[in-house]
Amino acid sequence: MSSLSEELVRIHDQGASAVLATVVEVEGKAGIEPGAKCLLRDDAVVGETIGNAQVVEAIRRESAAHLRSEKSKLVALEVPDTGAKLEVFFEVMPAPPKLIVVGAGHIAVPLVKMAKVLDFYVIVIDDRLLYANRERFPDADEVLVGEMAQMLKEMALTQSSYIVLITRGQAYDEPS
Repeated sequence: MSSLSEELVRIHDQGASAVLATVVEVEGKAGIEPGAKCLLRDDAVVGETIGNAQVVEAIRRESAAHLRSEKSKLVALEVPDTGAKLEVFFEVMPAPPKLIVVGAGHIAVPLVKMAKVLDFYVIVIDDRLLYANRERFPDADEVLVGEMAQMLKEMALTQSSYIVLITRGQAYDEPS
């Protein structure tokens, strides 16, 4: 696998968002061929086959707006100091929606399974190791044990983050 494809797999596995910019057309002498690519994550270039630092920087600046809007788009770019013009397709790969299940009680087990079927990135949080563990939640992307309120405060939430609070009841305290 090339480093770009390895990075794409890593981004997907981590439930992150990214932008893949592909040069579609080149007018003038920019030293870039159609098909050259630049992969960006968190406003940083994580891989590229372009080879021109000025073009990569222009792509980096342009990609941030597309990632915020979560819209792919074909954009005309000019290469400074060369007079060359590029058509670049910015393919936005938004992060999957994130489900944070707070409380690993009995109802959380089927909820996590359903969320994974629906392609959510799933995090289970509980302060009890007996409940929050890989044996109970093999499908979860993350299983965290600790102070639940503190972990929630430290999490990066986006517009596509959902929090489900599973409350504890006397009749439901035993793991299934």
